[in-house]
Amino acid sequence: MAYATVADLRAYLPQIESGAAMDALLAAILDRATAIVDGEIGHAWSSATEAAQVVYGDGTPTLVLPAPVAGQVTSITAPPGAIVPTYARRGDLLIAVDGRVWARGIPYTVTAPFGYGPPPADVVEATLEIAASIWREKDSGFATVLGVEGAGAIETRQAFSPRVRSILNRYRATRRYAVAVV
Repeated sequence: MAYATVADLRAYLPQIESGAAMDALLAAILDRATAIVDGEIGHAWSSATEAAQVVYGDGTPTLVLPAPVAGQVTSITAPPGAIVPTYARRGDLLIAVDGRVWARGIPYTVTAPFGYGPPPADVVEATLEIAASIWREKDSGFATVLGVEGAGAIETRQAFSPRVRSILNRYRATRRYAVAVV
C-alpha cells in the first residue's frame, strides 16, 4: 500500500486533470514511489501485529529483540523457575536494570506489536516528493541538463532532492525506525 494518497499527491500537483484514469495513474506512481522508499531504507512500513516471539537469553544484561517493536512490549514470560529481570527498553534492546541477567539458553517469550508501524510523516513527505518528481520528469519541460547538450552541458538532476536524501539516509542509518525508546 502506498504511503500517501492520490488526494495528497493532487495537493502537490494541483494542475493535474481529474478522472478515474488519472487517479489510477497517480496511484501507480505512488506505488512506485513507495517501492523506491522501501528499497532505499531496506524495509516496508506496515501495521505492526501483536505477536509472541521467543528470544533466548545469553547470560548478559541485554536481550536483543528479534524484530522492531512499534509501541510497548506487552509481556515477557519465562519457563517455570526462570526469572524475568526488571528491564528498560532502549530501541531494540531490553536491558536488565535490577542487577540480573537474561539467563543463558532460557527461552523468553516476548509479546509485543512487532513490525515497523505506519510510516512517519517525513517518510510520507519523501514519498510524495519522489512521486511528484516521477510525474514531472515525464515532461521535457523539466529538463535535467543546463546549456547545450554535449561537452558544455551540466547535469543538474540527482536521483533525490537533498531533503529526500536526508530523510532516507536517516532511516537507512538507524535500521530500527519505529522502535520507541522507553
